[in-house]
Amino acid sequence: MAPVPPEKRTRGKSAFVTYWFSDLVTILTWSFGSVMLTIGLTATDAVLIVLVAALCNAVPTVLTGAIGSNLYISFSHRIAREFRVLVQLFRGCQSGRLGDVLIINSIWPNFRTMANHLPESVGLTTAGMISYFLYWLAQFLFQLISTHKLQYMLWVKTVLLPPVTVGMPIWVAVQAGGNGTFFTRPPAVHGSERAWLWLSSMTSITGGYSTLAVNILNFSRFSRDPRA
Repeated sequence: MAPVPPEKRTRGKSAFVTYWFSDLVTILTWSFGSVMLTIGLTATDAVLIVLVAALCNAVPTVLTGAIGSNLYISFSHRIAREFRVLVQLFRGCQSGRLGDVLIINSIWPNFRTMANHLPESVGLTTAGMISYFLYWLAQFLFQLISTHKLQYMLWVKTVLLPPVTVGMPIWVAVQAGGNGTFFTRPPAVHGSERAWLWLSSMTSITGGYSTLAVNILNFSRFSRDPRA
């Protein structure tokens, strides 16, 4: 729990830019918009809600991050222990999405028809269990990297994500024959109901990033420059 020694203060402004980018451009962020469309809001509403929620979350994130970049300290042992429980829960939720099942199915279609040897009561197939293990293994290997060296992985993610972020919507639009009424479709809810859905959606998104707002100093404590 001691302050970070000078030789491990390796993160400059570019590291923070790539960190913000990698944290915002995720499957979780993409799912926010799809959920809002299913409850009757429009695509424009979804974009604005995510933007407003991100701006609201940026204020405590920057203020908390300044503590780490100036004092080079993390949470106390007691607080860190409590939040690690939340981190493990979040990682479990991410692993449980089983997004890599779709990836493996796309590469090897035979994986989709793999025989299931698990009972139905488990709620998971053999293919799903294999995918979960592979995802867990990938996360475990990344955890072996020293914390002050992780900024290099953020650079890799920042380079790889933009083509995927742009390419996937283009592919979906081509497969669907155009965007249709996606951006012009009117909302299915109006008045106070729409306003409350706005607030509840914004609260959900802000809550999703609240962990980042309170533990950002675990990242910023490795900063070379307090102004980064």
